[in-house]
Amino acid sequence: MKICKLILPLCILLLILTFNSCDSSSGAESPNSRNIVVTLRNLEDSRAVHIYFETEKPDSENLVNPGSSIQKTILAQRIGHLFSVYVDDAADPGGTALLTTNVEVAATSWNSGTAELHWTGTDLLRIGW
Repeated sequence: MKICKLILPLCILLLILTFNSCDSSSGAESPNSRNIVVTLRNLEDSRAVHIYFETEKPDSENLVNPGSSIQKTILAQRIGHLFSVYVDDAADPGGTALLTTNVEVAATSWNSGTAELHWTGTDLLRIGW
């Protein structure tokens, strides 16, 4: 009987701690995550493209016209965090991607909070990553 009096409060305490840890980890942003503002630049002269990250789809917010640029904000969880990046021809959004690649958050982009991706027409140049 004495053991039950000791085990019951211990079990309740463990249950409370478990629910507390589940609750705090359910947020989308961890305390160590950082926003990185990425400049997406299209160096082509004639073709507009969609440049977007893994959770996005081609739309007006990621359309980059020839010779212009836009800015997007990504949430990096840590140095080394990988993001999938897609480049689609604006004439065929959602079709076969012109390029699918990954970019990795390095200390440079983590510390500065900025980075750039330049589409050359065949490749995606990573600047400041």
